Amino acid sequence: SPAICQNRVPDPGFEILDDCTFGPSYSELTYWYVPSGCVSSAYFNACAPSPNEVYLGVPQNVRGYETAHGGQGYATIMTYRADMANAQIYLTTTFSPPLAAGQAYCIQFWLSLCDSSSFRTNTMHALVTSRIPTASNDGDSTWAQAAQVTFNTSDVGTDGWVLMQGSFIAQGLEQRLTLGNFLKNAAILADT
Repeated sequence: SPAICQNRVPDPGFEILDDCTFGPSYSELTYWYVPSGCVSSAYFNACAPSPNEVYLGVPQNVRGYETAHGGQGYATIMTYRADMANAQIYLTTTFSPPLAAGQAYCIQFWLSLCDSSSFRTNTMHALVTSRIPTASNDGDSTWAQAAQVTFNTSDVGTDGWVLMQGSFIAQGLEQRLTLGNFLKNAAILADT
């Protein structure tokens, strides 16, 4: 029999903003947040008013040209910068109800490489936790090993969106999803 699917992520397309008067901002997204100790993600949306649309708009912005996959916005994850090897830029959301122990769950999202990317990594992770994750005091140093799903992104390019998907068995009570590349130091250099 076919599996029953339900999207538990509120605002999976990064569309629900509190305000776009001065342009889109990740901090204005209603259901997405920055884990403690991390740097905020960049966010682009077609709602960007003039003259900010050339920097923050969709499809054209400071990172290149990419139409949104579904609506009119998208968030970015920086996995590596030459001057900041451990970028610590992740996307985090809370969903409900919490996951049931022993149940299989699927994680999928669409990914595209920015036109302006000087570097690329071959790995993305999905970490599903019961509490809000924190990267403070190097708290994210174990996230790569704890991630329920590791995605191979080597086929992702700048010419459109690629579906990333994987599954895992829940331990129970998880209700936070964090996406990013959690490799650090020599591991991130080897992956870049």
